Amino acid sequence: MEYSFKCEVTAADCLKNTLYHTYHSLAGVINIVFTFAMLGLAVAFFGTAGAFLRSLMLLGILWFPFFQPLIICMRYRSLLSGLPKDMELSFDDKGMRVSTGGQHEVIGWKKMKRVVIDPNMVIIYTDNARGYMLPDRTMGDSKDSFIEFIKMHTDCRNGEKNS
Repeated sequence: MEYSFKCEVTAADCLKNTLYHTYHSLAGVINIVFTFAMLGLAVAFFGTAGAFLRSLMLLGILWFPFFQPLIICMRYRSLLSGLPKDMELSFDDKGMRVSTGGQHEVIGWKKMKRVVIDPNMVIIYTDNARGYMLPDRTMGDSKDSFIEFIKMHTDCRNGEKNS
């Protein structure tokens, strides 16, 4: 069996992935507690505070739900602008074939460092600094069979394969 996908990763895909992992960790709990604490402070002291403190309270309330995602999205937009737009990933029994700009690279299953299956995408790491993201919309209807194919070729269990 062979699977082939055009690799079309957007800043929104990266943002979803980052927010998913943030809000499934201790950092996300702290973000939520901080936001509600700032909301409580604003309710209690907004009427008596000066303009500067009111501005700080509003900034504190909006930081994690609005400004942090905006900053993350802008960062990913600039990072993704340097990536090739015509990248295609093909998978077969030998491994993964990366094609872009007329060049090809074959990466065997054993050389894949880690495979992460998230609710919105599959991420295949070939080393500690390099990986390939396949958003759900890229995989389409073949997502479930593709994930089974990956699990068959790696020791991926419960959404993650570590080497």
